Amino acid sequence: MRIGFLALLLLTPISIFAKVLNVESAHEVKCALDNADVLPTPAWVVIKEFKVGQTVEKSDVLAIAEWGPGSIAKVYRIRNQSVIKVGDHCVGIDVAKGNVGIDGSSEILISKSNGVKVSSRYRPLVYMAPFGETASMLDQGENLLDIFSYYARGITERLTLSSIVVANLYMPNIVGKWGLVHNEWLDIAVKGSFAKVGAVSNKYKEVSAGISVLWDIKGNTKWVTHNGVSIFTETLKPNVLVADSIAPIFQSSIHAVSEYIFDSWNRLLIGPQYNFESQSVGGFFGYMLIWDHLHLSIDLTVKDVTRLKFDSNGYIPYIHAFWRF
Repeated sequence: MRIGFLALLLLTPISIFAKVLNVESAHEVKCALDNADVLPTPAWVVIKEFKVGQTVEKSDVLAIAEWGPGSIAKVYRIRNQSVIKVGDHCVGIDVAKGNVGIDGSSEILISKSNGVKVSSRYRPLVYMAPFGETASMLDQGENLLDIFSYYARGITERLTLSSIVVANLYMPNIVGKWGLVHNEWLDIAVKGSFAKVGAVSNKYKEVSAGISVLWDIKGNTKWVTHNGVSIFTETLKPNVLVADSIAPIFQSSIHAVSEYIFDSWNRLLIGPQYNFESQSVGGFFGYMLIWDHLHLSIDLTVKDVTRLKFDSNGYIPYIHAFWRF
């Protein structure tokens, strides 16, 4: 992992007692923390290299670890070729709160919480509203709900199920996403979708089943690209859904969205989309504000770049919100 992976600005002063006491194994170290009494258990620990004459704030980050009972920290992520030694600095942080002073970076996103409450600011995006899901997964038992009644739940670390709840009154629908690959720079997932239209009149006029391949790539410390290809047997038209913005979830398309992570952990999303049925090039531009649970996105969705009108087939500005809990 590149050295730039963890540019941390630590707000809490560090005493001489906040250090590695013993290296238990390649994956466990024993730490003393000066702020252990105010941290949840378990908590996250940043391990920084000790160098004579160098301040802690300017020291290189060696690893992130999960700190628990017995002052044992289990290493969660370690910089390539790094060696943790007795005397290195240990700093405990409460990642359940969005104000611990960690600058936004794609390389310190926490995918698996291991039972620790983690603010949504420090998690990878799993949902991009009109473009649907990314290749990242919800934690087991984690939930996501948006203002259009899109609901998703992490069944396991590899399986996420989702549905547009209100639309089930006349359009039974379910989506399952399975994580195939997860490492420090790449996530790959496959998604299966199914929907039936016409349940109110008991006549299923339209059936749509599809498969999507999603892959996320971390380009550097600030950028992540979210790519996806979706193929459906029958395209669902916007007029059969609760809202036009949901229609792309059940349409054959290809997209590539670039995500920029600001120091504040808010996100900029921008990228093109090609719709196979309409043979049109569109895209998405959005600024997403993220708190511990709430995501608020100010977006401009483009169905067809050549149609220079603000309507359902051209340019659509809107505000979207969802909760991750």
